[in-house]
Amino acid sequence: KDQPVDIGQQNYKANEALQAGDFKGAQDILNGLIDNEAASGGLHYNLGIAYYRDGQLGKAIYHFRKSKIELPRNADVAFNLNYARKETKDKIENTENIVLQKLNNNYPLNLKESSYFLVSTIIITTIVSVILLYKSSAELLVWLRRGCVTLLLLAAVGTGYRYLQADAFGVIKTEKANVYSGRNTNSVLLFTIHEGTEFSVEEDKDDWTRIALADGKKGWIRSQQIIY
Repeated sequence: KDQPVDIGQQNYKANEALQAGDFKGAQDILNGLIDNEAASGGLHYNLGIAYYRDGQLGKAIYHFRKSKIELPRNADVAFNLNYARKETKDKIENTENIVLQKLNNNYPLNLKESSYFLVSTIIITTIVSVILLYKSSAELLVWLRRGCVTLLLLAAVGTGYRYLQADAFGVIKTEKANVYSGRNTNSVLLFTIHEGTEFSVEEDKDDWTRIALADGKKGWIRSQQIIY
């Protein structure tokens, strides 16, 4: 039988490799842990550091973003992600709905925490509603239920957003990449983007990926040029 992976020990080895300047070695260890379904915000953060110090900006931004999804309140993760983003060549205006932008920037819970929050608010709202069936004149309970419903809506939206956010993005990992109107290089060349540019993933087919930029531009790109 295969021996179970000692995540703590492997992560320690990765940190030692980082300290020694062996960025490739650290990447191999951390990617191995993630491939063995041991992914966590901390591992993605360390992998982002390893890629950034190795000069691989696109992969660094990708793993910093993965870390931020898991650790939305971590100041170090947010700082390093923003720092790496400043080095990208393409400055793309975000035309995303302002409500979604604020939700992304300020919602403090990760997917697991959001799920617990959602289940808790459902239970509490249900209990309060049942009690109100027998004490309909209790004004305090009426206001409590309104508050619970508000929290329930917030939890539902937050959980849904975190779920969609987890796997729906990618980053350019090559120096530059062409985006076409179709799934071949003979189709119309729409625009060129550079390493570190982030996008939403819309579709995968025949080694090509359809992407959407924050400013609304869309097109097909070779899957080998991106990480997602």
